[in-house]
Amino acid sequence: MMRENHWSADELVEHLYGIREGDSHLRECPVCAGWLAEMETKRRQSAAWPEPSAAFLAAQRQQVFARAERQAFSHAARLAPALGALATIILGVFLLFPRPNRQPPSGRISDAQLFAEINALIESPEPRAVAPIRNLFQE
Repeated sequence: MMRENHWSADELVEHLYGIREGDSHLRECPVCAGWLAEMETKRRQSAAWPEPSAAFLAAQRQQVFARAERQAFSHAARLAPALGALATIILGVFLLFPRPNRQPPSGRISDAQLFAEINALIESPEPRAVAPIRNLFQE
């Protein structure tokens, strides 16, 4: 029985490595047989590559070790993470403990004026933060 569709590349690879058994389609179809022959040729060519010599592998290993031992970063680059962390800590301290806004004294006020201001603050039914919002709604 001739198969209508050609074998996929996955099916051909499975057959090449002995996972899948061939059928009559592989023997009868010149396209699939040609693809399989190409794959077998490439497999033989890749298996025929010479093994690298021990001297080549030793030289390559030495190059890897030499590159790993070389200083890849300058001193500034090594200190960059520490300096970044230090800057973050200093910024955090300044944000955590802000300096109070100190206004210079505008002169001496009398006790009567001081008590009048305190009474005005105490008698007001709304907090001071509400005053700007209240001003938005006044006509």
